Amino acid sequence: MLAGILRIAIALDRTSARVVERVDVHPDGCRLNIQVAIRPGSDPSLEIYTAQQRKAPLAEALGVKIDVSVMEPGIARKGASTRPR
Repeated sequence: MLAGILRIAIALDRTSARVVERVDVHPDGCRLNIQVAIRPGSDPSLEIYTAQQRKAPLAEALGVKIDVSVMEPGIARKGASTRPR
């Protein structure tokens, strides 16, 4: 499972240009939603494409489908926590 997580993490830094600022992971039954917040003005297409291509080992290990997407602008706030308190 760790190898699958690392494959996605490395994919999200594919260009080494620090395009991705934050990653939120939301389990939803038999699906795992991975949402990335990007740096304003950045093009995350290579990172998203690569993460989509490399998600299979993690999906298989967890027995879920994985979706990787970019957060809508304005939703992502630097330092915002999505954990329930």
